[in-house]
Amino acid sequence: MNVRSPYVVDDQSSVHMTDDVYRTKDQLEIRDLDFPSYSPDLNIIESLWAIWKDQIRDRAPQTLEDLKLIAQEEWANISLDNIRNLYRSIPNRIEAVISSRGDHTKY
Repeated sequence: MNVRSPYVVDDQSSVHMTDDVYRTKDQLEIRDLDFPSYSPDLNIIESLWAIWKDQIRDRAPQTLEDLKLIAQEEWANISLDNIRNLYRSIPNRIEAVISSRGDHTKY
């Protein structure tokens, strides 16, 4: 395999580990990047969900209808800066997971 072959990152879910997937990766010369199973420390969407849930909780919806409305409003209110900051944190997240040998990190 070529040293410059692209990497793919997945969460080791069974759907990513079938013979067909392995065969296709080999044909396309795609390498796997070792990635701990279900690693919220590396998955920035988990941090985004946490921000969203905190915003919803802070508004204390009282009914299911309130919850639906507030959830939609708060999703729309998530700033692009929050998303950019999460994205920019990826190299630090990777380093933290490597340093902790896969254990939990501050993320």
